[in-house]
Amino acid sequence: MPKSTSPPILGTQNSALRTVSLPPIGEDWPGEGGVFAGILKGEDGDYALIVPLDPASDVDAAPWKEALAAAGKFKTAQHQDYSPATRGELALCFRNVPGLFKKDWYWSSTPYAGDASYAWFQGFTNGYQYYYHKGTQLRARAVRRLKI
Repeated sequence: MPKSTSPPILGTQNSALRTVSLPPIGEDWPGEGGVFAGILKGEDGDYALIVPLDPASDVDAAPWKEALAAAGKFKTAQHQDYSPATRGELALCFRNVPGLFKKDWYWSSTPYAGDASYAWFQGFTNGYQYYYHKGTQLRARAVRRLKI
């Protein structure tokens, strides 16, 4: 019997069609390490963003480098692939799951292209996003990305 293959997606060859069951945005995603915050387009394709509920994933205010290092150390028994949130991910979180964040300022892992001593941050009081000097003490948050 001939081997069955999946049809290509969007005209690409050798693409396998996958089915992923996503929970509603803002709901816990059992087995995936947190709350499903939404979908973003990444350099390597679309991915689901997961925000852990563990308070240890929400890092106290520190300068950019230290805050990101602390967020990058967050791990759970099930998952060791958490890392600091990017500018785009924090914007998505403000839009979809703001209640998972303190009403404070959070560093993103995204540096400001115009000056290496600055990086982007996200406000969870009003949604304001801007860049500031990396020596400023702001919070940081670990998130998990699941390619879909």
